[in-house]
Amino acid sequence: MIYLLCFVSFLHLNSIENKRLSTLLESIKGNINSPLNHYIRAQILSELHEYEYALEHIEKIIPYNHTFASLYHLHGSLLYAINRPHDALNSLEKAHTLNPHDLLIIRDLYTCYLKLGNFD
Repeated sequence: MIYLLCFVSFLHLNSIENKRLSTLLESIKGNINSPLNHYIRAQILSELHEYEYALEHIEKIIPYNHTFASLYHLHGSLLYAINRPHDALNSLEKAHTLNPHDLLIIRDLYTCYLKLGNFD
């Protein structure tokens, strides 16, 4: 499990060409309905800029996990990417509550506040 999460982080931090990502997406095996499978698929689809499809995968697992900050961060980022900043704000604030020291979450939360004109 830790290996897979590290791999997902690697995908997030390193730009891999779309063809390789598409091949990787097709090669994921296992239980297609498992939360980890949905999370990995959402990460890959996000890297391919397929935000709507990535959001579908994330929204299938959010009701079952209320303590994983990265899940809420990805959810908020995807909502922001499809121009739904009000909805993104809720997920980003939840991610920040769960992990208040994550600088990427803080950056994305700040960006969302700016987009909404919320300077308080």
